[in-house]
Amino acid sequence: MNGMFNWTISYRNYSTILGAYGGYVPKRMNTPTPPLVSLKNKNKTMYASISNCHDAGRRFKLIKEIMKYIDVELFGRCGDRKCTNFGGPCHPKEILNLYKFRLAFENSHCRHYVTEKYWSTLAESDTIPIVNWIKGQINPTVIPNSYINFFDFKNISDFVNYIEKVGANETLLQQYFEWKKMYELGKSDSDYCKL
Repeated sequence: MNGMFNWTISYRNYSTILGAYGGYVPKRMNTPTPPLVSLKNKNKTMYASISNCHDAGRRFKLIKEIMKYIDVELFGRCGDRKCTNFGGPCHPKEILNLYKFRLAFENSHCRHYVTEKYWSTLAESDTIPIVNWIKGQINPTVIPNSYINFFDFKNISDFVNYIEKVGANETLLQQYFEWKKMYELGKSDSDYCKL
């Protein structure tokens, strides 16, 4: 073709074709509303599941700092606990749903870089993803009010106080699942069909 095409397909919003790790669409009519997420069914605070130990985003430094204040169970090759599922989520949904929060930290800080860590948390459990997105990294395709961003807080103390507050308040917890009434996960077209 001698240079006729110069297109990109990637997670960056200015790509010719957006190849995001996930997406959402408005809920179809007559789709049942999911049951409310309740604190009554959650007896664990927080977990992380990490198998790529490369740490350009310094997520382990943040996780170790958080672990000084909050009980975090660390699963995967980079943690001290083993996953029970292989080739899918770390654990079955009924186990993941025992947790209030998941540290869904990215291993790199690139513009619009939001991976399966965030999307799989929404798809695989009723757990709030906690992300480590810096300015410019947040992808406009993520669902509003579906996550807590560590970098929205001035310091670790403010972050911990807020997590404890959400973890003890049914109303605050449920606001992170309001999106389920309006949206469902999925894309209107596959990335390769767009291409």
